[in-house]
Amino acid sequence: MRKRLLLMLLVIGLMSSSELFAEWNETPDYWKCFNRVSGDWTFGIAPYGCDASAFGSDEHIRRNYLPVLFVQSRPYASERNRYMQETFSMLQAAADHYIRSRKSNVSDSERRAFQHATLAIAHQESYWSHYRQARQDNRFKMMRGDFGHGHGLMQVDDRAHYTAARQGKGWELISNIFYSLDEYYTAWRGAGNKWCIQQYGNTWRNRAREAYSQYNGG
Repeated sequence: MRKRLLLMLLVIGLMSSSELFAEWNETPDYWKCFNRVSGDWTFGIAPYGCDASAFGSDEHIRRNYLPVLFVQSRPYASERNRYMQETFSMLQAAADHYIRSRKSNVSDSERRAFQHATLAIAHQESYWSHYRQARQDNRFKMMRGDFGHGHGLMQVDDRAHYTAARQGKGWELISNIFYSLDEYYTAWRGAGNKWCIQQYGNTWRNRAREAYSQYNGG
């Protein structure tokens, strides 16, 4: 999984644009959310799940993402443990690749802080939930939060980022991460100039929290 992931990071990273499509479109609740299934507020299966095929090919998931597909027909405890280990490694590698690509001279302390922040964002946004194979109908689902407006792991909002969502940047997992980190990293870079950071200290923890407050508003 790790070698394949690193190759995908390089390929998709080279293909991805850093442009954020942030125009507003008042999409209806649960837009293109077909065969919706419930979930639980726990890792990998946060509510809700909708057919992943609404935005891309199930074959793409089979070919590239089976290690980070939560299979609900398996015993929950062992599947959660397996899934979290794979997702942790993926997020660590993605965050490492991302910040090195944006800042070639990044320090080890900043790199580690950015990795930790990425793990925390994915936890806060979706409980590390993205793809699942639902026990209800055995279909591949993508996590949809906030009345269906939030897409996937990093919750790309289909109202604020309509073009990106329509293009599948919420559905395709690595694209979901990189697209969202573009927004987060912009806030991360500028956080040191904010009054709250200047008042309470320019630590990586404070910078991560300030950047997330901006990310969560976008």
